[in-house]
Amino acid sequence: MTRIETELNVPLPKNLIFVNLYEQVSWFLKGVLAADFSSSNDFVIQLPIFQGSFVMMVNFYYSGLLYVNPNANLTALIHNDFGRNAELSINVSHVQIPNWEVYAHFGSQTTYSGNLSSVGRYEIANILSVHSPLLHYAELSTNTTLATSIIELHPLWRDLILDGYNGEDLTGRYDIGSSVSLSNISPVVSDSIVKNVLKLERKYKDVEKKTRTLFCEDFIYDTMRRVFPTPNGCVDPIHIIEGILLHPDIHIYVLNTTYQPRTSI
Repeated sequence: MTRIETELNVPLPKNLIFVNLYEQVSWFLKGVLAADFSSSNDFVIQLPIFQGSFVMMVNFYYSGLLYVNPNANLTALIHNDFGRNAELSINVSHVQIPNWEVYAHFGSQTTYSGNLSSVGRYEIANILSVHSPLLHYAELSTNTTLATSIIELHPLWRDLILDGYNGEDLTGRYDIGSSVSLSNISPVVSDSIVKNVLKLERKYKDVEKKTRTLFCEDFIYDTMRRVFPTPNGCVDPIHIIEGILLHPDIHIYVLNTTYQPRTSI
């Protein structure tokens, strides 16, 4: 299983099943939501590992921000803890980027939602629901979190097994890109913004036709061509991970683990 396509998985051995989650689509949508919601031009995202798929998803989040707000500034806080030290990241954000309103991260839970809304700031949470579709739903139903990714892997793996049991050829790539989607958009977000984001979600997740029109949009091309080659005016998702770099216009701040967080925000 992988979050994204990669040339390294082609061709696939006959005993290997490649499951693609198309997570970059949801990160683009999160960027659209964040930029629509925020009155500030400044945004923060915690980047846990400065390589590969996480960098690619930050680039797509940035593309979503620019799609709505061409003046959006994104700062990536580099810290290899997957959001577990959220207070450190949040407090550094206050010092380095004081005008931000939306904090995004890759921690697989809502890491700081209990405190951010009390000071008029919000998070784009990242939930990976592996065991139960009810995982963390209680936190997500509050007004403290803008949106999340829900990946309910248990029914998807069940369907995969049943397809094999029914005699379908599972050799090579088995695409279940529909597993990644936005859900639980906070009630603090206006109906007009929610409708706009969900409309884009339907457009770029046309599972029935297996089309990924997002990768051929002009605004994606204009953003991504500064990161890696984009032949024929279209981003090739198969090559997107090979040697990918963080977009040069994204600011980088490396968190110091010795930083002493403030007692409150």
